Amino acid sequence: MVSRSGRLRTRAVRVVGVAVPAALGVGLMMHASMASSVTATVGQTFVPDAADSCIPADFNNTSMELFQTAREDGTSYVVPGDGVITSWSFQGTFLQGSQVTLRVYRPQPPGPDRFAPVGEGGPVTNLAGDHLTVTLTRIPVRAGDLIGLRSEVINDVAAGRCASVGSAADTYRVLAGTAPTGVGVAASYAETSGLKLDVAATVEPDVDHDGYGDQTQDACPRLAGTQQPCPIPNTTITHQPASPTRARTARFRFTSTVTGATYRCRLGSHPPFRCASPLVLKVKPGRHTLRVTAHANHASDPTPARARWRVRN
Repeated sequence: MVSRSGRLRTRAVRVVGVAVPAALGVGLMMHASMASSVTATVGQTFVPDAADSCIPADFNNTSMELFQTAREDGTSYVVPGDGVITSWSFQGTFLQGSQVTLRVYRPQPPGPDRFAPVGEGGPVTNLAGDHLTVTLTRIPVRAGDLIGLRSEVINDVAAGRCASVGSAADTYRVLAGTAPTGVGVAASYAETSGLKLDVAATVEPDVDHDGYGDQTQDACPRLAGTQQPCPIPNTTITHQPASPTRARTARFRFTSTVTGATYRCRLGSHPPFRCASPLVLKVKPGRHTLRVTAHANHASDPTPARARWRVRN
């Protein structure tokens, strides 16, 4: 956050209860240190200044849902592509605590006011305190989904500030009731304006569509069957020529511990070439060495299999 003097102020960032120092500008940019440029942050965090922005106007209601549909400054709360939300954030304030959680909304037919919550970032949490709270989560999302907040009144303590005062071009949709809309249930959300929602989320790609973010949750993003580090293929030659032999046609069979592996072969000092099992080579009399390397999941066998044999004149 930039102070009135123009200097950058630092605050504590609370990640699932652990406080670490961080410099906060306008919005959360957690993904800046991540290797992949396709990881995106949607939404924005800031110290909210709109009093009672998360309290239902009708105090008979105890739940309120709201999500941003447009911002005058162009800030987007729309998920740009299919992937997984791996964390979400909310900026608290000492002035008034808030009890909220992230919600993800998806447009539903016939529209335009019909939406269904398709995921939630955890139970409603008391996010009081002048710091940024970052919550780890795992929510598969699609392109076009929108992030928002669900707030609740718990034990007669109402949620307070979760937005800042905006303009008529800062539009959002809202629904209040005695209970939140169930996940997967479509409902009508009325559109209004004048608030900027204090929430951001990190969206990671999910190449193998296993529901785990490829940057921080999936150590093997190319293989849907595991989130552990990708298995490194091990190559075995199962058939090779006898040695010595007079046959100038050499036949080989080989396999890998990883299903679907591809192979590269190298005969002596000749350049490597793509190969497959079974392999047939024509050779001259003399001593020969064939090396076979399996490749899978962006990894190569560090110890290629080797066959040696001698062809007599």
